Amino acid sequence: MIRAAQRGFRIAAQNCTVMRPTPLTTAVNTPIAIAAFKKRTFRYLWQIRINAAVREAGLTYSRFMEGLKAAKCALDRKVLADLAATDAPRLRNREHRQGAPTNKPAPL
Repeated sequence: MIRAAQRGFRIAAQNCTVMRPTPLTTAVNTPIAIAAFKKRTFRYLWQIRINAAVREAGLTYSRFMEGLKAAKCALDRKVLADLAATDAPRLRNREHRQGAPTNKPAPL
């Protein structure tokens, strides 16, 4: 299918030691790379938002995520980031209810 779609695009394969990508290959791979970059960027933004909200409660991001995983919480980072941005106190209450480990000693 790709060979049929590449008809008409010619490059100097005989004269080049390294062939450059054909226009079709570039056209196919570019949207994939853009989508991967967008996904990576949003995930990074979500982590920053969650970390900022969790730090106010005295936890680190990794400890918070560890606690959510131990509590088998089904919320993903996108939803948690939305909670952190719009309703941070509610997120902090959720973290204490679900038994997230804290760096502080337990009260006697």
